[in-house]
Amino acid sequence: MIVILRFSAPDGQWPALRSALGALIGHLEECPGLEGLDAGRNVDDEELAAVVTRWQSPRAWRSAFGGAAGRAAFMGVAPWMLDEPSAYLGLDDDQINLPRRS
Repeated sequence: MIVILRFSAPDGQWPALRSALGALIGHLEECPGLEGLDAGRNVDDEELAAVVTRWQSPRAWRSAFGGAAGRAAFMGVAPWMLDEPSAYLGLDDDQINLPRRS
C-alpha cells in the first residue's frame, strides 16, 4: 500500500515544516514494514510538499502511529498537513477495510 501525506506551508513557514518533516521521516525510516519513502516539494507551488511511503500492509502503516515517538512525529507536522485521505491500496488489492486488529 502507499500513503501520500501532503502539506502546505504558507507565508515563510517552510523552514519549520522542513524541520518537522525531518523528524517524521527519521521516525518512519525506523518503522517495521516500511518499504520505501520519498519526500519533496511541489514543482509549481513552493508552499506544497509531500511524503510518499510504501508499506507492507495497512497494519504496518497504522503501527507507525503507535507509541509516544510515533504520535510526537506526526503531531510535529500536523499544523501543515492537508486534511484528505492519504492511504491507498493497489487496484487489485483485497485488504481494503480490514479491521485494525485483524
